[in-house]
Amino acid sequence: MSNYLLLFGLVLLVGLIPAFGPPSWVFAVFFYHKYKLVFLAIVLITALSTTIGRLGLSLLTKKLKKYLPITILANLNYAKDILERKQKSTWLFLGLFVISPLPSAQLFEAAGLLQNNLLSLGGAFFIGRIVSISLYLLISKLVVQNISDLWSAGLTNPWILSAEIVCIMAVLVLLNLKRSIFYFHKIKNRLLKK
Repeated sequence: MSNYLLLFGLVLLVGLIPAFGPPSWVFAVFFYHKYKLVFLAIVLITALSTTIGRLGLSLLTKKLKKYLPITILANLNYAKDILERKQKSTWLFLGLFVISPLPSAQLFEAAGLLQNNLLSLGGAFFIGRIVSISLYLLISKLVVQNISDLWSAGLTNPWILSAEIVCIMAVLVLLNLKRSIFYFHKIKNRLLKK
């Protein structure tokens, strides 16, 4: 029982980290192989604690919103208007993102800043994490030779670190959306002229 609580607490804390935290699946796989915990329990505990952590991160980010400059707040309102107008494509994107192994911290930070419906996002994220963590655990049965190799790969993998950086840049673009769209069109027009 104490290993399940430890797993829950560690993954919850990692869920509150705004960037470059280890992925939750690393903890799930580690605890599964190291302590021989029950598959379904690990999946549900990891998915639940990750979701609670990410929702907590979103709420913390939402509280920071009042300290942002007016220009960034204007960009956030502009982004929210765009997302509300294109709800179908937004939900498709979120659905793909939620079940993918991409870093999720920035998605929840953006949702907190945009004051989106966090319960819907949390529910979708929870279901997506059940699927992805189950897959990671099943795959780990086939490939894990050494737990320490798995642990270090989850923390130092260049693809994981690159994905974190791209997601951080996406949040920065969101905070400067009007300017980003302006520069995108400017670059696109220059390329089309050539």
